[in-house]
Amino acid sequence: MNDSLYSLPEAKEIVASGKPVQVAGPESLLKQLPKGNWIGGTTIYFLGQNGGVTSTELIQILPINEFVESFSIKSYSHNDLEQITDDYPKNGTSFIIIPGFSEVHIKFAKDSYMFSKLFDSPLSGWISGFDLNDPHGQAKVFNGQTGEILNNEAVVMHCNLPSRYGSYLQIVNPFDVKEKSSKVQFHETTFEVNNCLIDGKETNFASFLEANNVDTKYPLLTDVGNDEKNVSFKHIDLEKKIVELYAPVFPGMTYYFAKPNTSYKENFLQRTPKGEADWSCNCILNYLYSELEGKKIGQLQGPVTFGEIAYILLNQTCVYHKVADKMQLGSNP
Repeated sequence: MNDSLYSLPEAKEIVASGKPVQVAGPESLLKQLPKGNWIGGTTIYFLGQNGGVTSTELIQILPINEFVESFSIKSYSHNDLEQITDDYPKNGTSFIIIPGFSEVHIKFAKDSYMFSKLFDSPLSGWISGFDLNDPHGQAKVFNGQTGEILNNEAVVMHCNLPSRYGSYLQIVNPFDVKEKSSKVQFHETTFEVNNCLIDGKETNFASFLEANNVDTKYPLLTDVGNDEKNVSFKHIDLEKKIVELYAPVFPGMTYYFAKPNTSYKENFLQRTPKGEADWSCNCILNYLYSELEGKKIGQLQGPVTFGEIAYILLNQTCVYHKVADKMQLGSNP
């Protein structure tokens, strides 16, 4: 893949060609793009051909795979978010972008597990964001076909593939469960935790984290299917005794603390694919904590996000997507 970062004039030319693409960049630039077959989200953080880049002057464009036969673009509010799975292609893949910290973001994070047919077709995407130094920043998404700029709707591109081709999603998680970690269980589905059960005892979560000097750069982990899902720490309010999280926790599940990670970069390099992917995204926390600006992580390119989506909302991961012949996917994804 060539470098996916472009100047505004270059991006305008690509979008005007009519090819289906995903777009990421600052709102000031994205709203200058012409209408076309694209969906987009706001961010100023990217992984390009030469590594991490922070820029308010560049736009990232990731082409939709050349094997896509047809596609449709739709927007979904928090009231009709479940209909995404009704619109899945019979054989294909869907790309979703959701504005960060919006009502639809919260709805998807809490309820997507329960969506009918959620895992019937690959669904990947990201949570859009903003400049972390802007106290008034607001995440947006774009429907390129209509020209709509949305702050409380998800935008999805549903793509149909020929019958011989399939779509493959992979999650790169640089974290493992800490040895002899405490077991944490929660009373409700929430982004904000007061009390919880730690090793079976009722405990204030914020007080526990402080007393045990827990490094909140490292997330909580829990098993979802055959994968470990991260839940990242956003803020600890010791006065209110509340812990804010970037993803919800759920009752009936057991969470563990992550093992301290001496090097994000080496862990990612060991776990990322050697070849290229059609599309990928990486978490803003990975970008910040491992100082990825100017550093290259394998051959993956894509936006740096406020959350990653591989069917469900993820934190502190990298998600990548590839389309290939089903025989090839079956033997060597």
